[in-house]
Amino acid sequence: MNQEQNLKNKSRSSQYGVIITIMTVIILGIVGYSLYQTNQKNDDIEELQNQLLNKESEITELTDDNQVLEGTISDNLLEEKRKCAEAGEKKFEKDREELSGPDVISPSYVYNKELKTCIYKGMYLYDDGSNYQFITDLYTNQNLASHLSDDPTFGTIEDFNTAVNKYIPES
Repeated sequence: MNQEQNLKNKSRSSQYGVIITIMTVIILGIVGYSLYQTNQKNDDIEELQNQLLNKESEITELTDDNQVLEGTISDNLLEEKRKCAEAGEKKFEKDREELSGPDVISPSYVYNKELKTCIYKGMYLYDDGSNYQFITDLYTNQNLASHLSDDPTFGTIEDFNTAVNKYIPES
């Protein structure tokens, strides 16, 4: 019986050895594949970074007098939009503080990159139901269009809406 027991134990040890070897190969395969995937992702990230650097260098422009302008257009546009938002909020708060008659309705303001200015569209609502709508260039303080609901000398609502479409670009 002892000999038979020894043979069974050797057989089990041999089976365990095979199982451990197979599991080791599987684990090594998984680790190897993970490393391959990580390297592949790093290569992809490096390629995307190179493409981004190439695009940024393409954005660099020359002015008419051949001076190099550095920086990206998107950074400049974001800065202009931020400045416009500040100017719009300041105008809105000033109107709310200074105007005692009409209600100052929440305005809209947007940086118009074609005109390189900040456009403010506001409306005052009066107790009698009439309203005054206007579009102002906040950087020059120039009134670009206006409409008073009960006074045709201030232009028609159609003319005002045409001006809105002209000065306020669609997002």
